[in-house]
Amino acid sequence: MKRSQTDKYAEQIRRDGYCVVEGVIGADDLDRVRDDAVRVAHQDKRYQPELGGIAVAQDLINSSQVFAPFLLSPPLIAVIKALLGPLPRANSASALVSYRGNQQGNWHTDWPYSDEFSDFMPTPYPDMTMHVSTLWMLTPFNSVTGGTRIIPGSHRWGDGPHCRGGFDSFSLHPDEVQVEGEAGSALVWDTRAWHAIASNLSDEPRVAIAARYEPWWLNSNAQVNGTPERISMMGENGRTDGFARVKTEVFEALPEDIKSLFVNNVEIGE
Repeated sequence: MKRSQTDKYAEQIRRDGYCVVEGVIGADDLDRVRDDAVRVAHQDKRYQPELGGIAVAQDLINSSQVFAPFLLSPPLIAVIKALLGPLPRANSASALVSYRGNQQGNWHTDWPYSDEFSDFMPTPYPDMTMHVSTLWMLTPFNSVTGGTRIIPGSHRWGDGPHCRGGFDSFSLHPDEVQVEGEAGSALVWDTRAWHAIASNLSDEPRVAIAARYEPWWLNSNAQVNGTPERISMMGENGRTDGFARVKTEVFEALPEDIKSLFVNNVEIGE
């Protein structure tokens, strides 16, 4: 039987930890999604472009819903379901704008394996895909614009960079690759994979949306500001670098198929 493109993408992620899915956002929609992501990133007062040369807007769904239909973009959601099962949820979404000369990031893994903090899974990590990160390329990704750095196969290592004493998380790795893709594509990776922000060496901003998915059964409350799980794991130290729940009025206005992605993550009224 001939394998589908979805099967090929899923196989690559299981083998290498990542792949680039093409055709997530079509040419007719790309400009408005990109322009809106830039607008929201600049309006987010918690983050400033001059800090490391990157502007970030977390909790994007509460600020704009322009991007929301593409959470279910057919080529993307087919891969997500192949990895996580038939009822995936959207964990979070953020807008990211990297300017020329932004600081190169450190090697890290994404939640629930982000071992820099206390809300993470202890090692060795289970050898299964429990969380998937996606980075929608709203401008081209390559070695000049700052395509994400990733180490193929690192999702099978069972640990993260911060677990290794003496490892320089800002170092170059002999096996690393820099992801390339056309605008409208998406980098999709198992969140166990070691990856890092690259510097944008071009004269134009590199614009992306980071959207993360989880299976229906995964409890991500430790990522949500103010929840008992987050307070217990983080302590009551005023940290607000987690995510906010979807506002009730925003959720109610979403199309029914998009609601299904956020049904476990809606703010609870007083």
